[in-house]
Amino acid sequence: MEINIGALFGLYGGVVAGLMGWWYGRKKAREQRGLDELHDHVWTKAKAYSWYCTRVAIYVLFSLVIFGVKISGAVILGILLMVHLTSWAMAGVILNIRYTYHDPGD
Repeated sequence: MEINIGALFGLYGGVVAGLMGWWYGRKKAREQRGLDELHDHVWTKAKAYSWYCTRVAIYVLFSLVIFGVKISGAVILGILLMVHLTSWAMAGVILNIRYTYHDPGD
């Protein structure tokens, strides 16, 4: 088996960069008192929405396999991971905007 150094660097470098970004973001949010009940509610709800999107992606991928499309396990897991994380981030941003910048007349 051939080891691809670039893939290893991307895989583990992405994890390290993501954890550093998460830590730094939490540190800055804590300094600005941004970690409150609204923050917890938004990101819990965003996680729930992302699981709905992931479930749809699972059904689509199963359907492709049933219809005879050859997809490797690594590709399927990569697609599911990207769908889940992207939908989680997008739902979090949309809900954050919706709950933070609302019209008082609504």
